[in-house]
Amino acid sequence: MVKMTAIISTNVFVWVNVLWLDYTIFTPLMNSTFVIIIVPNVIFSWFLIQYTLMMISMETKFRAINRGIMRLSKHSGTFIELDRSGRMKDLQRMLNVHGILHDICCDIVDWYSFPVLLVITVSCGAIVATSYYLIVPFMVHVAEIPVLRIIDKLAYLVMQIYPIVTLTISITKLRREVKFASTAVQKLVAESFPNRHLQSQLEVFVLKHLHERLKFTCCGVFSLDCKLLHSIANMTVTYLVIIIQLHDNNKMP
Repeated sequence: MVKMTAIISTNVFVWVNVLWLDYTIFTPLMNSTFVIIIVPNVIFSWFLIQYTLMMISMETKFRAINRGIMRLSKHSGTFIELDRSGRMKDLQRMLNVHGILHDICCDIVDWYSFPVLLVITVSCGAIVATSYYLIVPFMVHVAEIPVLRIIDKLAYLVMQIYPIVTLTISITKLRREVKFASTAVQKLVAESFPNRHLQSQLEVFVLKHLHERLKFTCCGVFSLDCKLLHSIANMTVTYLVIIIQLHDNNKMP
C-alpha cells in the first residue's frame, strides 16, 4: 500500500510541475497544447501507472504465498510429522491459490498487451523528441539559454519515462516472485512424501511452471522488464545522434 501511494504521489507531483511550467512559459498556447499534448500524455501516463499498481498488487499476493510455502518447507521434523499435523492441507491450498493467481496474471497481461504496445511505442517517439528539444539550446549559439524551457523539457522527459520505469521494475519483481515459488516447490518434490497424491500435485505444479512460463510481453514484440529500459536508452541515443548529424549537415553551406 505504501509503495502504491508513493508511485501515485510521485506521478501527481511530476504532473503538477509539468502543468505549472507549461502555464508559466506557454500561456498564450496553453489551450492548444493542453488538447494536443497534455491530454494524451495524461491518459498514457496513468494507464501505465494503473498497470503498474496491478502488478504490484499481484507481486504482494505472490510474495505472501511464497512465504507460506517456505515456512512449510522449513517446518521442523519430517514430512510424515508435517502430514500428521495437517499442514499438508495448507500447502495444497497455497498451491491452488498460486495457480489461481497465475491464471489471473495471464489474463491481465493478455488484456493490457496491445494497449501497452501502442502506449510505449508512442512514448518512445515522444522521449526522442523531448530529448532533442532539450539539447537544442546547447547546440545553437544563443545569447541566453532559456532555463525555464530546459526545466520544462526535463519535466516532460521525467513524465514520459517515469511510468515506464515503474512498470518495468514492478514486472521484474513479479517475475522473480513467480519463479521463486517454482524453485521452492522443486525442493519439496525432491523429498520423500508419505502423501503420494500431494507429491503428484507438486510435480504437476513444477511441470506447469516449466512449460507455461508467465511472459510479460507486448503482443510478443518486446518483454516488459528492465531490459526494455536499456533498449529505450539505446534507441534514444541512436536517434539523437542521427538527428544531430542531420542538423549539422543542414547548417553546412
